[in-house]
Parts: sequence; C-alpha cells; structure tokens
Amino acid sequence: MDKSLLLQLLQGTGQEHLLDDYDTLTEEEKSVLSHQIAHSGLDFSLLNVALRESLAALDGGDTTKGMGGQPSTVEPPSRESLFNVAAVKRANPEAISRLTRLGFDAIAKGQVAVLLLAGGSGTRLGISTPKGLFTCELLREKKSLFQFHCEKVLRVQRLCVEGALPRAKAPIEETEASEEKRGAATGEPVIPVLIMISEENAEATRRFFAENDWFGLKATQVIFFVQGMLPCYDAASGRILMASPFQMCVSPGGNGGVYSSLSRAPLPPHAGDGGRFPETPRTDPAGSDESVLDRLRRVGVRYVQIFSVDNLLAKVADPLFYGYAIDTNAQVVVKTTPKTSPEERVGVFARVNGEWGVVEYTELGEARAIAREPHTGELRFSCANIACHVCSLAFLAYASERAASSVLYHAARKRIPTRNGPVMGVKLEAFIFDMFRYCKASRAVEAAKETRKAAAEEGNPPGEDGFRVMQVDRGGEFAPIKNSDAATTDTPTTAARLLLKLHTRWVEELLSGVDRTALGGEGGGKGRVITPEELERALGILREGKRWVEVSPLVSYQGEGLAPYVEYLVERLVYGSEDIVLVDESTNGKFGAAKI
Repeated sequence: MDKSLLLQLLQGTGQEHLLDDYDTLTEEEKSVLSHQIAHSGLDFSLLNVALRESLAALDGGDTTKGMGGQPSTVEPPSRESLFNVAAVKRANPEAISRLTRLGFDAIAKGQVAVLLLAGGSGTRLGISTPKGLFTCELLREKKSLFQFHCEKVLRVQRLCVEGALPRAKAPIEETEASEEKRGAATGEPVIPVLIMISEENAEATRRFFAENDWFGLKATQVIFFVQGMLPCYDAASGRILMASPFQMCVSPGGNGGVYSSLSRAPLPPHAGDGGRFPETPRTDPAGSDESVLDRLRRVGVRYVQIFSVDNLLAKVADPLFYGYAIDTNAQVVVKTTPKTSPEERVGVFARVNGEWGVVEYTELGEARAIAREPHTGELRFSCANIACHVCSLAFLAYASERAASSVLYHAARKRIPTRNGPVMGVKLEAFIFDMFRYCKASRAVEAAKETRKAAAEEGNPPGEDGFRVMQVDRGGEFAPIKNSDAATTDTPTTAARLLLKLHTRWVEELLSGVDRTALGGEGGGKGRVITPEELERALGILREGKRWVEVSPLVSYQGEGLAPYVEYLVERLVYGSEDIVLVDESTNGKFGAAKI
C-alpha cells in the first residue's frame, strides 16, 4: 500500500512513528507493515482510548468504581437468577431430567455447538507446544486435552442416538427441515466444534488434528478461527512499540477477542489442504468469505457452549446446560462453583451498577470478600468463574457488533521484546465476560422479534435480563491445568487426581447398586461370574483409596453406561496389580454384565 494512504489511516492517532523507516524497507517488509496497519482490523484511535482507560483502572486498583472514581453498586446473583443443580436434583429430579431432554433434543436438531478457547501456549506448563496438545502423564490413556474434549463430544452424539434419555416433545420451534440444519436427525447428530487458536499456535494445532484424524470427529465438523492480536504500548508516551522496523509488537488480545473473531471467516483445518475450508465456502454479495457466525446461523445453530481447553473436567456439549438456556430463553448462562474460602484467588460473577460481569479477586475488596448472608452464613460473593458459558447465537452476534467499538480492555505491565531490546510496556486484553453487560440489551432486541414472541406463547418466559447462573459441582466439572507440577495448585497432577476421584466415585456408586442376589449364579457373560464377596472386596479397595479408576470419555460422559464393565472392574480391582484401573471400549463386556 502507498505510504500516503497509510499515513492517512494513522493521522491524528499519535502512531505515525510506525512509518518512520518505511522508505528503507524492502517491498516484502513494506507489505508486512502495511498489512498490520491497514488489514488487521485495528482502530488505532479507539485503542488509544482503551489504553488510557485501562491504565487508569490498573493504577486505581479497583475497577468496581464508576465514573469519577465514585463507588459502584456491586451485587451478587439473586436467588432468581441462580440455578443450583444439586439442590434442584434433590428437590425435583424430574426438573433436571426435563431440562436434559430439552438439551438432547436441541443436539439432535443440530441447534448447538461447542467452542474451545485454545489460543494459549504451554509456557507455564514447561512445554513449547500449544496447551491443547498437553497430556497428563499420571493418567493411563495419555490423551491430549484436545482429544479428551473431542471424545466427550463424540460420546454426547452417541448418547443422542442410543436414546440414553428420551427427548422432549417440542422444546424449540422447528427450523428449516434440511439434513444440515437438523443435525442429521435420522442418524448421529453432528455438533460443530469451534476452536479459537492464536497466530502462534494455528499451524501446530491444525496439523495436530489432521495427523490424529480429527479424534473421531468429521473434518468438516471442526472449525478453526484465529484470536485477534493487539499492539503493545509504551505506557508513558502511549506509542506502539516496534519489534522491528517493519513489525509492531503485538500480543494475543485475550479470550474476549472471541466476539470479533467470530465475525471473520474461519481458517482451513490444516494449511496443507489447499488453503480452503473443506466445505465449499459461501460468500456474501460483496464476495468475502462467510464468517463463522454466518456459518453457524446458516446451519441452524442457536446456542454455543464456550469453555477453556485447559479444564480437564469440562462437561463439553452438556445437554443440561443447553436445556436450561433454552428453557429460560437466556442470552448467557454461566457455570459457577462456590468459592472454597474468602481468600480464594478467583473472580466472582456479580452485577456492577446493574451490569453483569466478573469482579476479580483483586478488585472485590476485603469487606465484600468476607461478607456472608445473614440467614445461611454463606459467602455473599461466592459464585466463582470457571470459564464455562453457554451463549445464544443472537447474543454472540450482538456482542460482536459492540466489540467493534468497545474500549473495554484490561492493561497489564509486562516486559516486552522490542527492536531496541526488552522494555517494560503495556499489553491489552479483553475478557469474554466483559460483554456480559450487554445481555439485557441483546435480550431486548430478540424480544422484539417474532420468534421470541412465539417462544413466550409456548410458555418459555424471557429471562429478566437474559443472564442466568448455573451452580455445579466443582469436583465434577472443574480441574484446570495452568501451572507445571512445580506449583501447588492447578497443575497436571491436581487435575488428574480430580479426574480419578470423580471416575472412582462413579464406579463406587455403580458397584454399590449391583444386585447381590444375582451374583455367583449362572451369569450370561463370556467368563466367570463374580461373587458377592469379591464385590465387597472391590468396594472396600475403592473406599480405602487403594486403587483408582480412569474411564475413557468414549465410554461414559457422567457415569452412565458402565454396567457392562462391572465384572471386569471387580476382577481388576481385586486381583489386578495396577494402581489405576482403565475402563475403555476394549474392555466392554470382557467378563459379562452384572445385574444392576
């Protein structure tokens, strides 16, 4: 691009220095710099405002203050907006079943998707590969995080076909009857798997999926798109730092970049496939490639579950999660677990001046952190953010539009390598929860549409502000892997132990429910039949923590489907020598099935 045109783009932004060496650059170098300035979607004037405001918030130390530094009103989720899964299951288990059926029905109709936030590197884990490639050495299967999550999707798809739970009669209005939109309703549904990657790990991630045959998924089912990059700044001058005479210093813009990234075209699954997405891309009238959002809209997706790739226990494609979002007509549903203590270093969901978001532990303040409900004694601000959300496609589209003009960023002072050596600079990040404040506005837009009116007439009342909170079991859904085993928390070892504890609990509950009177008889298996004494010995081993059980995601999603493995489990627990008994598809029915 001509230098004069680039200067026009930078005029008045204070970033004209980006072109100081332009006349000395080669044509190839000019092309690189021109692309960064003109074709990366950066609004330099807007980013200047974001830099000033985020630095003011950082230096002030409390982003819960309003305009002029005045204290804001900070409120925890109300009883009406909080859905406690365990409490509802105890009081009204049919309600959980109904919502789960609702979710399965949406899955069968092709109306849901999942989105992995996988732009991070494995630096803190001591690896040079993308974080999604990481494997827990303590576990027997040695599967990568990507494989774990993809196999959970496969299991949910199979549960839909197997009829593990009956479907609802008419949970959502029918969309256009096509094979693509209905999720191949006559066969196994196909849940789109979106993966947000970074420029740094894009090639390695796509190659990993291709080399591993998409972990059982269809190649066209996996949609990669790139997280945006943001310039790094000198805090004193506000000028963008330069990595070289023809490159700005840039860094990933945070998971909040998902909104603007969804409005762009996806990448091909692997760079070696000819540079195109496997399916013939659609184009808009202007001729540009179809965006990820447009693609989802075209195939009939209405809700997207978003989660972090480093959560080993994430319930991917959770039917209950989808069902609750559908039932409440929510724009956003977030999963939460109660804080373990007032001191736990975790952000909490709250409303600041009536707008939903996350208040980080550094911003909450001691008074709020220790405040308790007078009637229950529970912490008032206890809804910990575990980075797992369901968003309606309507909300994602609305947030994508707002993100284009947003100055909601968070500043962090970091040492940044530049053309003149490492310097202390500022990186900007946007967080996915920053846009949750627009739930009410997004719901209002949807409420004006005929589809929302029809849904209300069917008995699904619109959410008060489009935002809902689902409280789940931490031990069953949250095992983050953020640090190496040199740390004490959120390590591969702590995550693996949480998974083993959960799976062992599944098996203990399974064995406890076996009909003792049916043991020791003729049996219908391929081998011998276990005795009541062996069953009790196996239970004792589990209860005393002498052995653990690891269950493949392909075998069970949440403890279901383990009955065919009872006799195998008892035999390995009682007579085996391994510390961890592995249950995978190869051991199905190895010793016959016990009566439950």
